[in-house]
Order: sequence, then C-alpha cells, then structure tokens
Amino acid sequence: MGQNKGTDETTTQKSMNSEDELDTLITSLIADIKAKRDKELDRISEDLTFTMVALCIIAVLLLITAIFLIFVINRVGL
Repeated sequence: MGQNKGTDETTTQKSMNSEDELDTLITSLIADIKAKRDKELDRISEDLTFTMVALCIIAVLLLITAIFLIFVINRVGL
C-alpha cells in the first residue's frame, strides 16, 4: 500500500510537470502569434500612412491646378 501511494505521488508530480510544460509551450506559442500579428499590423499601418500622405499630396496638387486654371480662364476671358 505504501508503495502505491509513492507511485501515485510520482505519477501526480509527473502529470503536473507535464501540464506546466504544456502551459509554458502554449503561452510561448500565443506570444509568437501575437508578435507576428503585431508586426503585420505595423507593416499595414505604415503602408496605409504612406498611401494617405500620397493621396493628400495629389489632392493639394489638383487643387493648385484647379485654381491656376480658374485664373487662366478668367484672364483669357473664355
């Protein structure tokens, strides 16, 4: 009986160690997935920022062109 109790305690301890290792593995995998997702989101954010700046520059250039054309048309008298 005493030997079975020791075996049960050893088995329980091994099981607890296995659960701790599994928890650690899952935690590290989740951290890796989050890190990859964050990097991807940062890249997308940078791409969107670049696109928005480019669109703003184009909008300003179109506005300047429109104002220039209005002055030219008024001066020519069309």
